[in-house]
Amino acid sequence: MRKIKMVFVRPPFEGMETYKPPHLGIAMLFSYINKVFGNSVKCFLLDALPDELSTDEISKRICEIRPDALAITVKTMQVVQSLDIIQKIKKNISPIIICGGNHVSVDPELFIKCGADFSVIGEGEEALEIILKKVFFECKNLEYPPNIVMNSKYDQAERENIKKCIYLSDDVDKYGIPNWEIFDLTRYNENIHINKASHALPIIASRGCLYKCDFCSTHLTWGTTVRYRSPHLVFNEIKKEIEKYNISDYHFYDDNLLFSDTWMDEFLWLIEKERLKFNWICLSRPEIICKNRHLLERMKKCGCKGFELGFETQNEDLYNNMNKKNKKTAFIEAYNLLSEKEFEMIEFLIMCFYDGETMKTLFETYESLKKYKKEKIFVYLFSLLCNTFLRYKIQ
Repeated sequence: MRKIKMVFVRPPFEGMETYKPPHLGIAMLFSYINKVFGNSVKCFLLDALPDELSTDEISKRICEIRPDALAITVKTMQVVQSLDIIQKIKKNISPIIICGGNHVSVDPELFIKCGADFSVIGEGEEALEIILKKVFFECKNLEYPPNIVMNSKYDQAERENIKKCIYLSDDVDKYGIPNWEIFDLTRYNENIHINKASHALPIIASRGCLYKCDFCSTHLTWGTTVRYRSPHLVFNEIKKEIEKYNISDYHFYDDNLLFSDTWMDEFLWLIEKERLKFNWICLSRPEIICKNRHLLERMKKCGCKGFELGFETQNEDLYNNMNKKNKKTAFIEAYNLLSEKEFEMIEFLIMCFYDGETMKTLFETYESLKKYKKEKIFVYLFSLLCNTFLRYKIQ
């Protein structure tokens, strides 16, 4: 069987300061491709984040490797840098260029127009598998799924009338667990915000969110159905990585980990049964936290140190325009509940400079947040400002 080289790329972007988390999406893609192709696809990683590489430096390294395929993951703050890398690469070598990620799911045609061969909408595992099989391994009987947008070289006449859309698998367990061997984890510093000296790994138990907040791309990338991985698979992933990497902290990236109380009940049961010790934080909506208050004490005993909550803004009009589908009173209720349970951390997610925001509304939000500061709770603010992530502490 033919052997090819593929490079995964995380382009440079500003605003992360000293925070350098490893890329969970690349770890999942690498794991799946390694499982499907084995030694037939040799994978490399070029991550601009730990080395603070420029687009020139990333492009130079790609040209030195001379890959057959280039897979670029793109968030909104990386669009300009990604397009720059594509244009620089195409002047020197001609790999197949595949783009995926949040921004690509929203605007796939942009990257095709600028020189990419394929844009993937939504989940990337099977899309990447099919692209590699058709382009490099002569699997001509396979059909491209509708979540792949491609340039005219690869587009077929019968696809012209196909509606380009997201493709989502009902069985997310088949994608397995992330393979971190492509990363040098000693060069990253994911954490759970309480003790930044203690490195964590990111993890995700579900894909999708049924809410369509106006500022969020999750429903465009993962769909509006919440699809959970099995509690046993997630638990075994944690157990394996604790043994392999000697870590003690996990940061759940799920949009709403508590959405399914039955899933959480079984996950906690596994932790309790095996008495596995690790610390973790998660994100959830305030009304879901209140609905599942019966699980909070168990979560805390099983290592949950706190929650990330979407406060967004104090201004009611802005909040309603964001299509959050809940009330500010739900946030207050959830905050008080978590305070009573004495969780160590509550992280406030703030959406700054949303359409209609003014300096007055920003100041109102800041003033309202100060009253939530309590001695036993570490309040951490995560602010979105022109696609740049900034962190603040209430003093």
